[in-house]
Amino acid sequence: MLKTITLFSLFLSFTSYNTVLASESSICDGLSKLKKIEDNKNECLDNPDNYSNFAMVNCIGDAFDAADAELNNNYRELLASGFGVSKETRGNLERACRSTNQEQGVIDNCVSLVEAQRGWVKFKENDAWADPEAGNGSIWHVSIINSKYSMTFSRAKELLIRASGIDGYSDAITYCNDLSEWANSIR
Repeated sequence: MLKTITLFSLFLSFTSYNTVLASESSICDGLSKLKKIEDNKNECLDNPDNYSNFAMVNCIGDAFDAADAELNNNYRELLASGFGVSKETRGNLERACRSTNQEQGVIDNCVSLVEAQRGWVKFKENDAWADPEAGNGSIWHVSIINSKYSMTFSRAKELLIRASGIDGYSDAITYCNDLSEWANSIR
């Protein structure tokens, strides 16, 4: 009888573990991807062979492309998890928001997110070019791409956290650390 109870408890722990990891690991996976992007950028910039402006633009440009891909993924995830818009939807996202079987308030929030994201893209592009420190000297391209990267990285993180339903970056890090410790404790 004790052996049956122990095996059943292990089964429940394993089932709970897999359910939690399957449903909640996307925040941790996303944070891990973003950390890897930042680490790769810093490693590239720390390489003495990459001290030229051209090399720095390439390092930051690669990181920008990776962060932008994560931002787009996180945006689609937020539209899907929060508003029921298919991740495969392309084109008119406002129409996609309106075609979901949601209450009007949820539809309005979905449309607001789409409008906010479009506004953010315009802001990012304009703000990067409006940096007075960039000037027009030799570091100009590095400053522009770094500004775009920083804003894109931050927005990717913000959208990831919003899609997860966790309150903020610190809480997300704590959650992922706690989840990892729990997973290791039942292995």
